[in-house]
Amino acid sequence: MPDPLPLNLFQEISINGGISKLKTILILGAGVAGTATAIFLARNGYRVKLIDRGIDRGFKVGESLSPNATTMLQELGVWEQMQAGAHLKCYANASYWGSDQVHYVDFLHQAHGFGWHLDRALFEDQLRQIAIQERVELMDQGQLLSTVWKGSVWEVELKPNDRSSQKLLVDFIVDATGRSGSFMRRQGIDRLYEDRQLALVACLRQTKPVNSSEWTSLIETVADGWWYTAPIPGGKLVTNFYCSPDPYQKEQWTQEQHWWELVQQTPFTSERLGPDQWELIEPPRFVAADSGIQEQIYGEGWLGVGDAAATFDPISSHGLQMAMVGGRDAANAIAALYDGGEEALPAYAHMIHDVFRQYGEERARIYWSEQRFSGSSYWVERFARIRDLVGH
Repeated sequence: MPDPLPLNLFQEISINGGISKLKTILILGAGVAGTATAIFLARNGYRVKLIDRGIDRGFKVGESLSPNATTMLQELGVWEQMQAGAHLKCYANASYWGSDQVHYVDFLHQAHGFGWHLDRALFEDQLRQIAIQERVELMDQGQLLSTVWKGSVWEVELKPNDRSSQKLLVDFIVDATGRSGSFMRRQGIDRLYEDRQLALVACLRQTKPVNSSEWTSLIETVADGWWYTAPIPGGKLVTNFYCSPDPYQKEQWTQEQHWWELVQQTPFTSERLGPDQWELIEPPRFVAADSGIQEQIYGEGWLGVGDAAATFDPISSHGLQMAMVGGRDAANAIAALYDGGEEALPAYAHMIHDVFRQYGEERARIYWSEQRFSGSSYWVERFARIRDLVGH
């Protein structure tokens, strides 16, 4: 995959001085994309209010970073904390895709030498602490009651947890609410889906010592979809099974016994998970893993960032990096807008659409390269969607 977003799209635009620095930006969602946006805006003198939606700080899907993310980690100021040892370094990816022979991508030969397997909750907390140090106001939101555009400012009504509602006047809103895109939904904007699938997610803890040579990501295709497993800090392992289950399978596969039976149908994932080396921390659950893009990514006084703007098939493995780069470029676009750059928001939207198009073409090639299960419903569905893109 190419880099998800241009690294310096707005670097030539001056954002120093001027009345723009008096603007107040409200960011809905304190995940990676929202917090990255807040950090870059605050460093350039904007008043930033970052709403933490109060999402559970426990296990969260999305924990891998490629070596290409190093630049963004340094720009955000979290690189030194990454080196402290709380996150795991990843030196290679292994995959069984299109073949029963393993294919390795060795990071040691790349410029930065390693990627990361994150403690995702800790990583987000580290970013939030950087945001606070940059004087971002972190707000605890229980419920977003209303947003009304008054022609030049937004009137926003919030009900923080355990407190009465309050109204704010802000100049600009960033929707960083993830796949829900809740602010954009309020504006009547729909998501255009390229593909629909689910991820059956489970987190396990080790019950006996595990060979350190296993500290790689592992991808394996099967008839009903494909598996991804990766170690995460604390002696844990995350597994995602990307699939399109029927209603019976959806009910069965979240039960521990049936989940283990599903694992045992895999030649290589089952080898990594057994025998008796791992136990489930909590029951498996399904989460959305679709790919799509909002029909409108910006409007008067607002834009979307991260998964709120576009979601990508996990095979691209760029979700977190896109969130960080997108947050920086969203911040630069807003700064450019207030410095008189009327084309800044259209350029930002065009960039996301261009990235999504390139991603779609690359994703099509990857899926088309797995022809061993071409008779199964999961792969037939994938091929039907990508046939035109690959020219077959």
